[in-house]
Amino acid sequence: MYLSLTRIYPDAYISVQENRLHTSKMSKNTLGASAAGAWSTKPTEKDPFMYQVGFGNRFASEAIPGVLPDGQNMPQKNKFELYTEGMTGASFVAPRAENLNAWLYRIRPSVAHQGFTKLPDNPDLESNFLPINPKVHVSPTQLAWHPLDLPDDSKEVDFIDGLKTIAGNGDPTLHEGLAIHIYVANKSMGNRAFVNSDGDMLILPQQGRLDVQTEFGRMMIRPGELLVIQRGMKFKVKFPDGPSRGYIQEIFGSHYQLPELGPLGGHGLANPRDFETPVASFDIDQSPWEIVYKVMGELHACHQGHTPFDVVAWHGNYVPYKYALEKFVNVGSISKDHIDPSIFCVLTAKSKAHGVPLADFLIFSPRWDVASNTFRPPYYHRNSATEFMGLIYGIYGGRSDGFVPGACSYENGFTPHGVSYEEWSKATSADLQPMRVHEGTMAFMFESSMMFTITDFAMNKSGKLHEHEPKMWDDLKGRFMDHLDEANKELQAAGLPGLGAVIRASSLVATSFDDDALSVPSTTSSSSATARLKRTSLATFSSSTTVQAGDLVLDFREPIHVDAFPAARSQEDGLADSRQTSIRSFTPLKMVFDSFLSTVWLCDWHSSLPPNCSPSAMERGPGMRLQWSGKRLAAMKHLKRKYESGWDEYQENQEIKALRTISPHPNIVLLYDCFLKPEINEPYLVFEPMEGNLNQLIRSRKGRPFAGGLVASIFSQIVSGLDHIHSTGYCHHSLAPEHILVTTTGLFDYTPLSPIAPPNQAPEKDIVADIKLSHFVLARETKSHFPYSAESFTTLSFMYRAPEVLLQKRLFQTDGYVGFGICEVLGDPSNEYGMQRSGGSTGGGPWNRGLQLAQRLGYEFRKNPPSDFYGLFDGTVPSSLINCIRDLLKYDPDSRLTSGECLKHQYLVESLLKNKIPTSPSPPVDESNSPPPLPPPGTNHWQSLPAK
Repeated sequence: MYLSLTRIYPDAYISVQENRLHTSKMSKNTLGASAAGAWSTKPTEKDPFMYQVGFGNRFASEAIPGVLPDGQNMPQKNKFELYTEGMTGASFVAPRAENLNAWLYRIRPSVAHQGFTKLPDNPDLESNFLPINPKVHVSPTQLAWHPLDLPDDSKEVDFIDGLKTIAGNGDPTLHEGLAIHIYVANKSMGNRAFVNSDGDMLILPQQGRLDVQTEFGRMMIRPGELLVIQRGMKFKVKFPDGPSRGYIQEIFGSHYQLPELGPLGGHGLANPRDFETPVASFDIDQSPWEIVYKVMGELHACHQGHTPFDVVAWHGNYVPYKYALEKFVNVGSISKDHIDPSIFCVLTAKSKAHGVPLADFLIFSPRWDVASNTFRPPYYHRNSATEFMGLIYGIYGGRSDGFVPGACSYENGFTPHGVSYEEWSKATSADLQPMRVHEGTMAFMFESSMMFTITDFAMNKSGKLHEHEPKMWDDLKGRFMDHLDEANKELQAAGLPGLGAVIRASSLVATSFDDDALSVPSTTSSSSATARLKRTSLATFSSSTTVQAGDLVLDFREPIHVDAFPAARSQEDGLADSRQTSIRSFTPLKMVFDSFLSTVWLCDWHSSLPPNCSPSAMERGPGMRLQWSGKRLAAMKHLKRKYESGWDEYQENQEIKALRTISPHPNIVLLYDCFLKPEINEPYLVFEPMEGNLNQLIRSRKGRPFAGGLVASIFSQIVSGLDHIHSTGYCHHSLAPEHILVTTTGLFDYTPLSPIAPPNQAPEKDIVADIKLSHFVLARETKSHFPYSAESFTTLSFMYRAPEVLLQKRLFQTDGYVGFGICEVLGDPSNEYGMQRSGGSTGGGPWNRGLQLAQRLGYEFRKNPPSDFYGLFDGTVPSSLINCIRDLLKYDPDSRLTSGECLKHQYLVESLLKNKIPTSPSPPVDESNSPPPLPPPGTNHWQSLPAK
């Protein structure tokens, strides 16, 4: 505010008049104007309050002139007998730049209250984000929430009661961490104030203005502005525009600061002069008030007979402030590439680790994008920071379809994210001209170096959670595969070996079916041409479809010769008990699996094989892999356990016993050889190779369902293998998806099995899968004693541990619980729940023997009615399949289907009759299939095999 000199100094008027009388004789008067005080903002229609400006300043304000003491903070007696009250935001001895405090001169001090009372917990408010808290959850994937509903008129909710916590890290007691809340409210706070003793709150209204009264003065916050209320400050919120919603970031143990500008120099981003702090304003109110304190996440209230907003004057640098986000000065690349998103940082808060922020507050607002020859959308990235994003107004592309104002999304550190293929395609072919982006939009991000946990409210109670749809990235195919010829030409020109043949071979591995992404060997040509359909690799013997240099080195290794027990083979079981040794020879091609128990290698096997042993599906017919052409493949499993007594001790191993007893079957993996190296007494098992396992196949399809006929085929082969195992007096007892091996052998047009499919529906094109059961570590004879019983093995326990096994005394004590998660579906063993719609008892049915076993162990089945079993499946699943699964999941073993009954079940009989899947013949081994002769064994090359 500027006034004329005469208004400031009235006695100067005469002098000015005299000067005017002598203008002809004197020089022109040079006096101008002088400010009457520091600059402050002017009230507007939307914001009727005035503010001081600056960030980190030491401000001073008095509502009545002369109240602030002169030259001291705590005089013996203040003007008007006001009370002095100090407030600190840092330790007394904090460095000067970080030492925050304020001096308040008020009508009554804060200590004048009637004591504290604990309030009922807000069940949606959380402050402890340590994983040991059962009310928070860990999520590795991207999550998003639609906007929370505003309270309806039938319920009054103020700012405090409307706080809903979404995510956070740490705990206020640790003085490090943060919380992210959303508030939804429709009632002003009246004679109620709030004090957050846990941390600073950065508040972003998204709908409706906030009329905020603080001890330091009044503030109006609109959508597009931020408000920071620092720890320990009293405030109340009114909603002049009606119901309101917004976002809050609360930080523990730190305060917000402006980010360093580095090479930007002295200004840019959020300029200090654009931050606004209130001027002193006080009420004279002696009515009852409630002050609510949040302390370590708990709410406590004290009552007093006077307003808490009675500060007549104050000074200090520990103050509330606001900032209009539209004033942010954007910077960016004016040549090429992106600059890191730290250039969008408005405020930051330090963590205890040097140079690592606890929290950054970033905004994405209208700006120019001019980078040339640059992928302009956010590139695909996996940042170490955790990201929580919201939208205040406008449209922000690249997120989920539910990302509208009031919504939010979350990505934990290192969660990969980026734009869809459609956006990628447009960005890689666009004509790059200077353009405005985010016009009319204000989006923000709470970014943190900390890992977040998600609250129970956000995960289970809000009703607004939706995961990002991974299918938005399904079209991001390996476009590199379309440029193999170009790549090979450049490799050849550089004198490097080509990769086309090997990679094309890997592309022949058929697994996850996709209408436009599958490839099978052509059955109409004798050449190496393939049907022009692409495919993805199950990646069993290779963790990637790309070719690494290491692969080529392995392919050209010299064979390894191992002198091991036993020496001879038996025509009956393929193994011998001889104490003599003989040579095994093989070339390791690739390590497939490694754990502390075992390692599995894919090898080129040069030694003899069991009689009449045909090549595996990976080496013949439609399943043949060209990259292994000319090799006899085998999977060699090294058990990392010593058998000190040598071969005799190892022969008693239960897996070896089972494999030697169970006769060969098309759906059981074949054991080629087994030997023990004398120097280390560790065994090696050699099996026929398979492409992968059922779990890998399911995961590779990323949620895409199998064709109905393929389901029937896989199920039939599993049951056939089990039936053979049972017929030999054994039970597998470890039938997990990882132990069901798969090799894909081309494509087939399956007749649809869906009961709602129209009669003329086109066939469902999908893979053909060769299934074999493996992993006989837990296999036991049906006559075995504890922990296995005969009733466990005469029936089919499909992909879960049977309850009669779990209720064995020793196993019960070992596991520590019999959670029986299946009880949530089957209910408790009882006949009081009636009959199924298609016959048979509802749920798991009665099981008197099981109740007796449980009673002996002191375990009691919780009373729980069964779920509607048929309601668990959609209308595309045949009722005969549902009936089959239902009859496999009976509590009483005598009521379950046996494996033999499964093979004759209506579901398999009808399904396989409609889908006569071709199978490749298994030719006997002849001279053309025999391995090439080896040079005489010389030096033992065993040490050349990597330790892993």
